[in-house]
Amino acid sequence: MAIVEFPKLSGHFIQENQLTVPEALNGVNHIFSRLNSRKSALDQLINSLKALEIGDEQIEKGACEIGIMIPPLYVENDLYKLSDEFHDLVDTLLVFDEVATGSRSNFMVRSIASSDFGLFLVAAALLL
Repeated sequence: MAIVEFPKLSGHFIQENQLTVPEALNGVNHIFSRLNSRKSALDQLINSLKALEIGDEQIEKGACEIGIMIPPLYVENDLYKLSDEFHDLVDTLLVFDEVATGSRSNFMVRSIASSDFGLFLVAAALLL
């Protein structure tokens, strides 16, 4: 159950015509139990990530990044095809850069993900 299902679940037993206090309490306890179980799992995940020294990446205030995900199957796990995708990506981004700023600049790689071929670039926020 995703947390977004809470209104659906709570509405299900509350909207029934013959709702009694014990039934309502049972329903609320059921939802509380499921949410508490999810919270425990998330707490364990957070503790495990900390133990493995896997942290989040902080982006400076006012900065932004562009995230590009390329599924390995799309490039058939082939390095040359992945390289071609990166070249095409740079060509496309340079056009947008030139339209937005009037010039073509270099794109700096902020980080690279490994599950999918994910590339995160530093991007300047355009303030109007």
